[in-house]
Amino acid sequence: MRIYISGPVTGQEETAKQRFDVAIPRVADAALEAGETLKGTEFINPYRVNQEMAYGLNKEAVTHAEYMIVSIALLSICDTIYMMSGWQQSEGCKQEHRYAMEHGYRIFYQEGEGCGQES
Repeated sequence: MRIYISGPVTGQEETAKQRFDVAIPRVADAALEAGETLKGTEFINPYRVNQEMAYGLNKEAVTHAEYMIVSIALLSICDTIYMMSGWQQSEGCKQEHRYAMEHGYRIFYQEGEGCGQES
């Protein structure tokens, strides 16, 4: 299983790194609660990858659309998505959620955001 972590970044840049870092143990707990085995599970953190992509670039010149191209490419190699709290207010997260729905991904939601698991 390869799990993509989706969460809002725009307007929340100051706390995004920490929120994405703590999401991995949360999604692992959600998967275990759903009876999933985590052996061999890989976690894709698009925030970290996008930050690396922008390294050395003028970050203000990288557009949201360019970040989303990378994010959707990362999502496309996964089979599961974890939607962090606040995803409904993020255009990028909504785009990722639509992609996951259209492609039959297993979807986990942070507690209180659709709660638990959706197949």
